Amino acid sequence: MVIRGLATTWDRHIWVLRCGDGPSDDGPIDVLAPEGRYLGNYRAGAVVMAAAFGPDGLAAIIEIETDELGVQTVAVKRRVAGG
Repeated sequence: MVIRGLATTWDRHIWVLRCGDGPSDDGPIDVLAPEGRYLGNYRAGAVVMAAAFGPDGLAAIIEIETDELGVQTVAVKRRVAGG
């Protein structure tokens, strides 16, 4: 298994982003409890690995967006757990 990214939430859960089918593809994200117990995973493409986690299930997602003129901007989005 190839790990492409790791992150921890405020409640100390560990997110492990695995490699997908291709060498540069994102795969599923496994979620582990602080003591290492496996809690489950998000299938590939279901969620994006968060750039940062906040309290109460908040997560910051960074996306590069291109407008109708081809200008790229970085958007930071806020996602609440379960939503």
